[in-house]
Amino acid sequence: SRGQLVTQMLSTYQQGLSFFSVVALFVGAFLIYNAFSMTVLERQREIGLLRALGMSRGQVLGLVLTEAGVLGAIGSVIGVAFGIVLARGLIFLMGAVVATQINTFSVPTAGLAQSLLVGGAVTLGSALLPARQAARVSPLEALRTQSATMQLGGGSKLAWVAGLELMGVAYLALYWIPLRASVKFTIGSTAILLLMFGATLLVPLVVRPLERALRPLARLLYGNEGRLGASNVRRSTGRTSLTVASLMIGLAMVIGIGSLTTSFESDITSWVDTALGGDLYVRAPLPMREQFGRQLQSVPGVGGLTPVRYFGVKVAKSSIPADVTAEDTLFFAAIDPATYRGVGEFQFAADQGDPQANWARLARNGALFVSTVVADRYHVAQGDSLRLITRRGEQDFEVA
Repeated sequence: SRGQLVTQMLSTYQQGLSFFSVVALFVGAFLIYNAFSMTVLERQREIGLLRALGMSRGQVLGLVLTEAGVLGAIGSVIGVAFGIVLARGLIFLMGAVVATQINTFSVPTAGLAQSLLVGGAVTLGSALLPARQAARVSPLEALRTQSATMQLGGGSKLAWVAGLELMGVAYLALYWIPLRASVKFTIGSTAILLLMFGATLLVPLVVRPLERALRPLARLLYGNEGRLGASNVRRSTGRTSLTVASLMIGLAMVIGIGSLTTSFESDITSWVDTALGGDLYVRAPLPMREQFGRQLQSVPGVGGLTPVRYFGVKVAKSSIPADVTAEDTLFFAAIDPATYRGVGEFQFAADQGDPQANWARLARNGALFVSTVVADRYHVAQGDSLRLITRRGEQDFEVA
């Protein structure tokens, strides 16, 4: 039961890491787009020559996408291979940390196929726009000498307006629109991606003003190299914007993962501190007398003491949902509410009301606290009843 509870705690962080994997694909798509845009730009004369020799626009489009497909397939295979190697290393490391030998290692076929398909799809999707740009190349324009300085574009007014609108929609979805718990993660993740994409569209709007403002500093620090760098920023605003956007999203990922890790560490530490509140546990195979507790309380250095009894209890058939086929034995801990909080504490899940009121309801008898694992399995919420089989027969307990 405790293992399942920890697994459920980790599932939230697994969702967060899954979202960051999508963000990583988002960054990778920008980098692939940037690489193919530069490739198309550098091959203007070659593409123009091919067009002049009779190659159609569809053939040029197919040529670039075929290259993207080949590179995407090779990159996906290499990425999966490195992922398997890293997974083996992580398993070995975790086994050493928890002092347990982990012998099982498997690569699911569905996950392998998904990785290869996603890698190829992201590559082809990112290369589609540069491929269309290559297909629209005019043979005469491309063969001119000055075509080598062709711009990638610095963003149109329509892109800026779209960026502002996307950021506005994302802000409303994240902070103002109430969402059901079942769709909050999905819509929230989509909103963050829209926010990043909108900010990316707005990057060209600030590149030129920032370049003008920082140009004197670049010249002062780097001399002619700084002057050359500033002129390259002015000349290739679109390419600079893609680089800045990729770095911006990458930095956001670093901050986000750091926040997720800090939150995870804080939650685990808090959970351990509350679940293991006592410094010393005295246990016996037989029930202890109440007098023994008073004797322990009188020992110098003992600041607090509370009795706890652990035993198994079965759930009555009337409280077992239809989707639960096996009969469970719950791990039941009987505590003294008056003294327990002097030694330990419980972590309540979200939206459970005032903890003081919960404890007061438990102290009035006929109530119990359940873990989120039990609540999910038996479909009970705060205020519902759970019927247990006790030594005095079946009895209803209110979930406090």
